[in-house]
Amino acid sequence: MAKKFYYFNVSFSQSGLETQSVIVKHATPRMTHLRLLEAQTSLGIRVNSATIGVSFLGKMTEKQWSEEI
Repeated sequence: MAKKFYYFNVSFSQSGLETQSVIVKHATPRMTHLRLLEAQTSLGIRVNSATIGVSFLGKMTEKQWSEEI
């Protein structure tokens, strides 16, 4: 059976720039401080940006994530 991951959409706002978001996947259902920092880094935005939203997208396999409609 394929491993399932937890998918989240994390949105940030930074002064003078548009809102940016990234989808992240993790093996556990927790969005920790270090995971938020990792999401910020992946977007190339400053650490002092504001987190404006974390949305849980579901628990699914990579195949479900990429192929299901």
